[in-house]
Amino acid sequence: MVEMIKFGAGWCGPCRMIKPTVDKLIEKYNTDGSDVKITDVDVDAESDVAQQYKVRSIPTMIFLKDGKEVSRKVGVLDEGQIENMLKEAATISLN
Repeated sequence: MVEMIKFGAGWCGPCRMIKPTVDKLIEKYNTDGSDVKITDVDVDAESDVAQQYKVRSIPTMIFLKDGKEVSRKVGVLDEGQIENMLKEAATISLN
């Protein structure tokens, strides 16, 4: 299972910029039988989750494979960049 968690906030301009892309990917991937899950976390509403992942800047996207962080990116990414990061996360071997 590959997961991307996007951390942001409503007051953050870059977060608002990337939100439509993240929403589109949530609709695309968060389906029954999918090996990919995308979650959008508001750092104000879910500060405990942001603290758990040590998020210091937003927007931050954390990519996990089988529950383990394999990469993270800070800033605005486009749809293609996010999908490439998801593909890369899927190919990482966890030992």
